[in-house]
Amino acid sequence: DGQQITVQAPDGSQFAVEVPKGVEPGGVFSVQIPQSVGAPAQQAMGQVGDLMADKSVLFIKQEWAAIECLGCEAKNRYRVSVPTASGDEGQVFMYIAEKSDCFERICCSVNRSLTLNLHAGPSQDAPIMMSMHKPFHLQGCFFCRPLFSIKDGQGNLLGEVDDPFACCAVDQRIKTNTGEEKFRTGPTSICQMGFFCQCCADINFPIHDKASGQPVASVTKRAMDLSDWFLHTNRFVVNFDKVQDPVDKRLILGAAMLLDLEYFEVQKNNN
Repeated sequence: DGQQITVQAPDGSQFAVEVPKGVEPGGVFSVQIPQSVGAPAQQAMGQVGDLMADKSVLFIKQEWAAIECLGCEAKNRYRVSVPTASGDEGQVFMYIAEKSDCFERICCSVNRSLTLNLHAGPSQDAPIMMSMHKPFHLQGCFFCRPLFSIKDGQGNLLGEVDDPFACCAVDQRIKTNTGEEKFRTGPTSICQMGFFCQCCADINFPIHDKASGQPVASVTKRAMDLSDWFLHTNRFVVNFDKVQDPVDKRLILGAAMLLDLEYFEVQKNNN
């Protein structure tokens, strides 16, 4: 009686509760979840922000799906870790899984609408802490460009990432939940060696602060190794560098995922 235990809410937040008198070991009792307070950005800081607060670099590794051997587009899945000292994949602590319609994956392939859910754990069984939704778009086209709407685990808008057309360049706009442009990915020329031969070199995407124009973070697509080449998977490194705010980190992570979908996702359906 009077013992305190830690419980986890559906949104992944944890808090302490006192075991009511008369509840035996192994017994069940109801718990009232405290109401979240503060603005959406403050709520997010207590969720995914806790997982990334002390992380300055993330390693994102796309998983291979066996169904793609049959020429069918599978749902994208990614493991997120802190890279090892040698720059390889580390211990997975977050997981990204796609939610999309089977019909769209078959008929629209890389252009399909989808939602990427960020899970606060090493698998998609963990609570969803952030979602990134992309409507239907046309990959590589000058119109119907890709857009990410980024929300926290409670559905509060954190910001958006859009990728307007730019001739021979990547020029993403990263915006806050008020629509204010805060960062830009690039402008980055597509005349990098890695765009012409993805096995030969990394591709670098500097992220600039809109106010100062100075680079504050970066996304790097790693050069393909043999497994990436044969399995059509990708690896990315997100370096937050001077960015400390957990909401800003989430927006930059979203920008990295949109880069993959727009510039590096391969058509896998058989024609």
